[in-house]
Amino acid sequence: MFVNGNDSLKEELLWQIGQQKQKNINLRERILWLEAKLSQAAEDQGVAGTAELNEYWDTQMTKLEINHKTVLQEKMQLGEEVHIMQQDLFKWKYKCLKYRCDLLEKDLLLEEYEIKYPDIRDIPISPSVQVDINNLDDTLEHQWVPPAILANKFPSFTIYIR
Repeated sequence: MFVNGNDSLKEELLWQIGQQKQKNINLRERILWLEAKLSQAAEDQGVAGTAELNEYWDTQMTKLEINHKTVLQEKMQLGEEVHIMQQDLFKWKYKCLKYRCDLLEKDLLLEEYEIKYPDIRDIPISPSVQVDINNLDDTLEHQWVPPAILANKFPSFTIYIR
């Protein structure tokens, strides 16, 4: 999920960059064309006839500069969001590896003492449990006592399934 999200954000940014580059190329061509027209108009009408065009293009340039700044700000925000998502992804991966190691350790311990235990999928977990990545240990901890312990076979032995 996170990898696909990261790829789609990257593709979107690359697409926006490509669009901005194409606009930049088109505007440069238009500027060259307008410079040629302005030089011809200056020869035909004089310099006073170009004041209105200069004012128009000044406003257009300010609009483009504002647009460019907003695109750069959005790019920075998306980069920060990607960074935060990657941090969350690494937290989840770490938690998964930690719990996998815990389960393997407990499985080995139960097998060593020859204690029968139910399949992890058979243990009911309430659907109302909400997962908070920062407090995952407290959220998913359920106490389970094997039948052998209930029969006082190993009275000091308690297992926590996380």
